[in-house]
Amino acid sequence: MNRMKSTIVKASSPSDERPVTFDIIKSRSRIRPVWDKDDLVFKMKITLQAQVLASDSNLRITDPANIAKLRTALKEEVERIIRKAFDESLRHKANFYKLGERVELRYPKRFASIKEKWQHYYAEHARLELEIDPYIKRAGGEQDPLRAEYGEQEGGGS
Repeated sequence: MNRMKSTIVKASSPSDERPVTFDIIKSRSRIRPVWDKDDLVFKMKITLQAQVLASDSNLRITDPANIAKLRTALKEEVERIIRKAFDESLRHKANFYKLGERVELRYPKRFASIKEKWQHYYAEHARLELEIDPYIKRAGGEQDPLRAEYGEQEGGGS
């Protein structure tokens, strides 16, 4: 709903499945309800900017090819989180995100015919289509800027 200021998302690195932590610093979403026969499809498009806060992965996050892999990992994790929340709203027949209001604004006559049974209709007929476009603005910390042995630098210095 374009209200998110900042949030932390932890995803698995595509190289070794170790955690990479992102700070989503800006996001923009658009939700458009569309009828597909009797089903109601919510088409959600999300663009977001993130920075890498930390990485326990051996993936070099300054490499442009690896940034593309991290974008995919972030996209998949954000999609997983949103789908889980949407599925929970269906399971509980709860209009968490005020999606009914969006339907009513866009299709007032059709919504009027289901308004009394909205929670049930929502639970039985709603679907979500997601398009997520992440942009990694800055690469932050990575696992091995210094050696892991408590501050010992590479090259044998102490």
